[in-house]
Amino acid sequence: MKQNFITYKGLYGDNSLTPVIDFIHTEPLEERSKMYNWEIQEHLHTDLVQLFVIESGQGILLSEKKESRIKGPCVILIPPNFLHGFSFQSGTKGEVITFSESYLVFIEKGNTNISFNLNRLGYFDFENQVADFERVLFFKKSLSEEIKTDQIEKHNSILYLFSLLFISLSRFNFSQTLVFSETENKTLKYLQEFQKNVRKDFLNNKSIKEYAKELHITTVHLNRVCQAVLNKTPIQIIHEQVIVEAKKYLLNTKYSISEISYFLNFNDPAYFTRFFKKIEGVSPSDFRKI
Repeated sequence: MKQNFITYKGLYGDNSLTPVIDFIHTEPLEERSKMYNWEIQEHLHTDLVQLFVIESGQGILLSEKKESRIKGPCVILIPPNFLHGFSFQSGTKGEVITFSESYLVFIEKGNTNISFNLNRLGYFDFENQVADFERVLFFKKSLSEEIKTDQIEKHNSILYLFSLLFISLSRFNFSQTLVFSETENKTLKYLQEFQKNVRKDFLNNKSIKEYAKELHITTVHLNRVCQAVLNKTPIQIIHEQVIVEAKKYLLNTKYSISEISYFLNFNDPAYFTRFFKKIEGVSPSDFRKI
């Protein structure tokens, strides 16, 4: 079970980021690639999704020691906890959008025909599909510009532009045969499936034993999986999902602390406050003021 994964909580080469709700970042592909001589070592991001929008140039995508050729124009979707690295041709042009899963959750809730499997890497090949790629570039550019501004309704504007970008990708998905690949690493596969089940069922008070049974492994094995990649226990991962949901309510609604605690299946608001403060270091009410 002991495996050496190069993991980052933030962007490549940066472990200082503490993931927050609705984190989104864009940067030119060359900005980080040139720092590493266009060679990005195989690694994974524990909490973030990445979208590589490559306009021109080519290279090699590395995943679990396998190599796949990539060539612009294309888009590559990298899920969380998915091993990937790149060897880009010098001068390759593109943009990297890094974001929290909450963005995809937002658009999937509002658009029943949009669904992206975050257990699989996606490769969208836009060769000979100029109009489709130009549409993607337009929304990508608009999104990047909006992130850098400080205008009213910035948050909502980013969400809508992000939605339009992924709607464009989803339409392309329906019209083309795309290349997707799942991880063959059993440890990562178990972790991805466990995280998916947690996101779906964390309000149902399921036990660790029940989660492990769904994966057809023991609780000891599940604990080893979580420790190997994230250095966390299964219960910590479940608690973090509860905190993520609590933050959404605190930041985006006017519900009282008591109401939020009941939404999250806490029978005692005082216990919810203690639970939140133990993990975040501040009370729910103080977090709301930040």
